[in-house]
Amino acid sequence: AAPKGTRHQVMDALVPGLGVRVTDRGVKTYILQTRFPGSDNPVRRELGKCGVIDLEAARQKARDWKQLIAGGLDPSTAEDRERIEKLQRASTTFSSVAEDWFLRKLSTQRSGAVIERETRVHLFPIFAKRAITEIIDLDVMTKVINPRIRATPQMARQLLANLSKLFSWAIDQRIYGLKTNPCATIKPSKVIGEIVRRTRTLNDAELCALTVAIGRMGYPYGHVYRGLLLTALRLNEMAQT
Repeated sequence: AAPKGTRHQVMDALVPGLGVRVTDRGVKTYILQTRFPGSDNPVRRELGKCGVIDLEAARQKARDWKQLIAGGLDPSTAEDRERIEKLQRASTTFSSVAEDWFLRKLSTQRSGAVIERETRVHLFPIFAKRAITEIIDLDVMTKVINPRIRATPQMARQLLANLSKLFSWAIDQRIYGLKTNPCATIKPSKVIGEIVRRTRTLNDAELCALTVAIGRMGYPYGHVYRGLLLTALRLNEMAQT
């Protein structure tokens, strides 16, 4: 420790201007002493506490600062800018934008809960931490559509539609940096195939058997199937009513 009421510093032999400042309480801090942009005289600025960063990290940070200064940039301004950019990147990840979409758009739609669940289950594991501006059509094809084309083509089609709606909404908001919809050039009929319309209907005997089975079911399944039988709605539509 330095004598009471004083400080002393030890300068590095490898990086000019780098030193360790020691207080009378023994607190050691890496500092860089140099002429910063906008200052006529050399001043000292803290790089970090000893123990929080090691000597090699302090040397590298000092070199980085000196490089910024040589380019006419104040390191504190550059670090503030980098910090803001990191915050902006965090707020424009796929999951962050999707959460906004869930709240501001899907919460007002009848099918919103289903789309939100499908997005969380199938798309968050793939894209959650990716910046939404970095997702391209190749990502959608290789990570979402192709793995599902054979086994669950309808799910591949549905997830493509959900993604396209999310991207379009994000573009309209003008705050996420997204300019184009990567799903716009992907044609479901070309990559997944045409939708095969089902024509199978239940005959009278099957309707009778279904009615008997429904009568034996308790709540909620009996009510759901009775509603499907009477209204011909889709399963999810009936389940949400």
